[in-house]
Amino acid sequence: MKKILYAIFLFVILSRLCSAQLAPGWHSKDLYVQRYWKIKDGSLKEKMLLFNKDSLAKNVFVTVSKFVDRGIDQGTMADVCSLGIVGGPWKIPANKYIVVDPPKLIVNDTAGLFFKFSEFKNETTLFCGFLNPYDVPPAVAYDSSIIYLTQVLNGFESRRNFGWWELNSIVQKSGGGTTAKLMLRNIDDPVAPCILKKILIFKFPDSLTHFSTFPRAIITDGFTKDSIYSKEILRHWNSSLQYVLSYTSNYDESDSLGKKLYDLNFKFKMPKVEEPEILVTSIFVDAGSCRQELGLHFIVLP
Repeated sequence: MKKILYAIFLFVILSRLCSAQLAPGWHSKDLYVQRYWKIKDGSLKEKMLLFNKDSLAKNVFVTVSKFVDRGIDQGTMADVCSLGIVGGPWKIPANKYIVVDPPKLIVNDTAGLFFKFSEFKNETTLFCGFLNPYDVPPAVAYDSSIIYLTQVLNGFESRRNFGWWELNSIVQKSGGGTTAKLMLRNIDDPVAPCILKKILIFKFPDSLTHFSTFPRAIITDGFTKDSIYSKEILRHWNSSLQYVLSYTSNYDESDSLGKKLYDLNFKFKMPKVEEPEILVTSIFVDAGSCRQELGLHFIVLP
């Protein structure tokens, strides 16, 4: 009987999804998805943390959509109903998180395909957002006690692993402290090299949707702190820019595989919270053709 009811459930859900077209992006304000890597049994395994910041439980599932180009800076997503549900359904309690294996997409061509996250609530399907099916692993992984982040929260894909975070956990206690290491590497690519230049660290004001945080201390090797009080710099970037770390390159082409690793150790202090919150540290890395947001998000629990 349960199998029959579940089959009916899938049929109803997919029927509704197949008639919908939505624009790319992440729309949910109370569901957060963080993908990460961890060493298990000697090899890297990807995991996915789903955090429900809502006061009600969520039933979340994943289907597949394809990007449809509509012209200059326009596009929409069309559901690929033939693939069915590829992840979940997962039940996430109110103000809690769960860790699951990420959805699997086994097709010959993944170009233009995205994971579509939806919530089934009161016989209605609510759209949450899209994620890329591909998550680049870290270039170097050696410690089974830590996790590796190569994407920001609800992040889209990057196929060049020139930067990643290493930390114990993204889930932290209210008022506590932690450290995280930002790993960066030069990529000696004749067409699109990634040669580290600058790291920009922003401090955005608190908003209604999240706390922003700023590292209490940064331990670096080879970086110098630039003054950012120039009006031209602030006008070009953002008034919330706190400082720029400029790197004086000692790039060694004789290094193994023509690559060199750099690490920055950040120390953080978690704010006091009375309910679960998302803590944001906004960091932008300029490495030539590899200009990328490598911010770090924490889930802070009371």
